Amino acid sequence: MTGLDACPMVEISEVPVQADLGESELPDFETLYLFLAEWFPEREFNDGSPNWRLEEDLDCYGDDAYDLLARFSEQFHVDVAGFDLSAHFAQEGHLAFVLRKLFRRKRELKPSPSIRDLKHAIETGKLG
Repeated sequence: MTGLDACPMVEISEVPVQADLGESELPDFETLYLFLAEWFPEREFNDGSPNWRLEEDLDCYGDDAYDLLARFSEQFHVDVAGFDLSAHFAQEGHLAFVLRKLFRRKRELKPSPSIRDLKHAIETGKLG
């Protein structure tokens, strides 16, 4: 196997899943925007922000994507155990990722989660 096919499947299962938001509680997306601003201080996040994708638009991949989603899961009580990171994110320093960025080649992976996907995960308690 070569290229992205050689990437091992990585699942985020070490993060404990906590209780979902109660039905009477509405998701607080302001908290999500503050969370994202900590990771991407050069961007502004609010209800009018573009629907950026984590890897394609915000250059979050590899270990950074794992760390972000683990913290996201913890902070927003979202189950990410079944989310296959390797299907959505290139590995950090992975040659195929670098070449794709340089030459803007067609993406071979599934799209990475977008801000809208993260909002939906907060509402449903599950990513993916």
